[in-house]
Amino acid sequence: MELPIKPNSNLANTVQRFFKPFLNTQIKQDKRFIMPLYEVEKLLHHHYVTLDPVEITFEYYNSQQEIEQKTVLANVVSTVQHNRRIAISEVNSKRSYILSLEQILTASANAA
Repeated sequence: MELPIKPNSNLANTVQRFFKPFLNTQIKQDKRFIMPLYEVEKLLHHHYVTLDPVEITFEYYNSQQEIEQKTVLANVVSTVQHNRRIAISEVNSKRSYILSLEQILTASANAA
């Protein structure tokens, strides 16, 4: 018959220390919304045709190789290319970006 592991044993303390960070952390509810790719593509194509600015939120890697998000008010310069990339130009600063569709989290037509 096996003896129960005593709480003061080395094995129990090691296991408890290992799992403690996982048990104490609370899961954050992420309230960010990611649009389906088809809707993003359809909205960007519409704004390419009408030449209206669109607010785009996208992800990119910064210089420390960490993922960041940026929201810009931009004009769509090209339609979606065969490699699933699109060119946009920022309205205020005239910076241009070539983004993969997978980088774009949301596109909003409520930009005025």
